[in-house]
Amino acid sequence: MGAAWIEIVGRDGRRQRFELKRGLTVIGGAKSDVPVEGVDGDQLHVWDQPPKVIFVGFGEPPTCGGARFEERELKSGDVLLWRGLRLELGGLMSALIEEVPLAPPLAPPPAPLRGAAGAARASATSAAATASASATPAATTSAAALPGVDELYWRRLKAGMAVEIGAADPAVARRWQDAVLRGEFDADACAREILGAAPGLTDFKLGERATRLQRDLVMAPVAATARGSARKLKGAAQNMAAMVIAQFVVFSICLLLVMLALFVLRLRWDWSIDGFFDRLAGVFGS
Repeated sequence: MGAAWIEIVGRDGRRQRFELKRGLTVIGGAKSDVPVEGVDGDQLHVWDQPPKVIFVGFGEPPTCGGARFEERELKSGDVLLWRGLRLELGGLMSALIEEVPLAPPLAPPPAPLRGAAGAARASATSAAATASASATPAATTSAAALPGVDELYWRRLKAGMAVEIGAADPAVARRWQDAVLRGEFDADACAREILGAAPGLTDFKLGERATRLQRDLVMAPVAATARGSARKLKGAAQNMAAMVIAQFVVFSICLLLVMLALFVLRLRWDWSIDGFFDRLAGVFGS
């Protein structure tokens, strides 16, 4: 998360601020990234892509805005209440993930024709190109100069990473951020302007960020299934606890019935379990 942080106000009012890691930050017991006391082994898993928190444990889940949750998206300024602790998050980069319509990919050039048909097509193409050049010379672009689809997509991603790692011109980045909010985003124009004004962008920085991004995307399904795994584990523990309690109740009822029977035998027929054991001891002792 870079500059993202969490401030924890303890039960005694003491404040502590921790910087959150990229990817997953575990908040909980002594072996967590952010250790806290009095949570009985429960944990909060905070993810950064996109920012969200998942409760993993068997105790009381946290609340946000008075509502309990086991998983929720996060934004800067969110305050979580958990086991007498107050957790405030800041510096989160909330990414709006939506489908952006793409322009159709560049059509491949037609296959060459042989013989008279090929010569006729070449002549027609040459004539059309000449007419177009004479009419609008500034708009004439060689097909070979157009970037391929893979290069277009890579430039878009490269520009986005340049802004994220702070290698882009702040004024250019802010201008395009405002364009996104206005709904006037142009991916290719944005990439051209940002990359043209990013002299500090190096292959090392890009490679490092691309590696982290690849790792986070690979781990995205794990983050999505963490809640399901926690629920299964929680359900199994609850079933085990219910079984133990049921067995204890059955044992207690059986013990009570035995004690009641012994009391009736003693009261009505003057028969005592102690006398029975004494006779057995006498038999084996002799």
